Amino acid sequence: MILIYLKQAYRMMLQNRLYSAIYVVGTALSVSFVMTLFIIFYIKLGPVYPEYNRSRTVSMNYITLEVNSDDGWFSSSRYGASQNLCNLLREIDGCEALATHCGGHSYSFTVNEIDNCDGRFVNNDFWRVYDFEFLAGKPFTDADAHSPLVVVSENFARQLFATADVVGREININNTRNRIVGVVKSPGGCTPDCYSQFWIPAAHSLLNNEKAGHSIVGEYEVEILCSPSYDIDNIVSNVKGIIERLASERPENEKYIPKIARHWAKILNVKDEEPTLLDALSKYIYVIMALLFIPALNLGGMIATRMSNRMDEIGVRKSFGATNVNIVYQVLCENMLLTAMGTVTGLLLAYIITYTAKDWILTIFDVYVNTLAPSNIITGDMLLNPTIISLTVLLIFLLNIISALLPTLYSLRHSISESLNKK
Repeated sequence: MILIYLKQAYRMMLQNRLYSAIYVVGTALSVSFVMTLFIIFYIKLGPVYPEYNRSRTVSMNYITLEVNSDDGWFSSSRYGASQNLCNLLREIDGCEALATHCGGHSYSFTVNEIDNCDGRFVNNDFWRVYDFEFLAGKPFTDADAHSPLVVVSENFARQLFATADVVGREININNTRNRIVGVVKSPGGCTPDCYSQFWIPAAHSLLNNEKAGHSIVGEYEVEILCSPSYDIDNIVSNVKGIIERLASERPENEKYIPKIARHWAKILNVKDEEPTLLDALSKYIYVIMALLFIPALNLGGMIATRMSNRMDEIGVRKSFGATNVNIVYQVLCENMLLTAMGTVTGLLLAYIITYTAKDWILTIFDVYVNTLAPSNIITGDMLLNPTIISLTVLLIFLLNIISALLPTLYSLRHSISESLNKK
């Protein structure tokens, strides 16, 4: 029976090409817009390479130092964490690993006479917090903290040597010879916390640390990987408690305010009154609802008009014994065929939009856009996530079923004689 209904739906589609085209295009646009938004939020918030541990990560990107003077409190500057503070934070219960890193666009590196290269000073735990895929070699260890070693990305290796097989070779970084010990699959600009072209042992950055020896502030950004069994909010409270204790040992006219947040809170720039992810995403839910319901209402109006024109057909079918269930089933099959065509078209369109506009579309909800950020790398696992695809398809089919079901049920309220004499 289903096959018969689908064959009838295909013939109806050929007979009403304008209606079918509008239906498919409307569905495709809805799917493409919604899917594009879901992909954007998944890339920003979901577990993507190499930030697979986002749900268990707490970030402390900077500490604001406020100084009290005769004119009141004022913000002196923003600093990273000191080495002393990092050592204390590493001992917090529930801290599985603590990555320290600094560099990126705030440093200027010259590598083999190539200026403005992106490099980071990182510790050994950096490779535990961020799950990089090593194509060759291995990461440096704590024993290599003071050694002139470097891990490079695949793209940077090819830029320097035209090959990724570079383990054991040396590169000149700011007039220092560094030996390559590992090559990783290249990250993209959509993971700015760990992105770089190369990574150097963190101890080297202390040579230029103007706050060296300070008990609280220094130059390190901190990423804490929390153990699954520990409550992240308790870990955040412990971090603040350690900073408050250290601040009590500093001059009374100094106040230290850390910026500590989970990954999603940092990306969405949430306020204190938005304590949960759902609260932070609530303002975007209205956008998604508009993209879904407005086309659904238009499609519902089209289906209602079409059902009005098919009243005599419904009357004839009823007179030959067709039940309301049979008619509803046929109409739903017709609309599901069109919906399936529109969904497939919309998914392809969403992938095309995301991939071709990846350098700017991933920043449309950002409060601050780094104009020096590298190009975003979009991988297959970012686009072909089963959960995202299933959720999009489920929402579209559900709304289209409702859009088709309501006008159909309204049309079936008429008797056989009313249906036959409708025209």
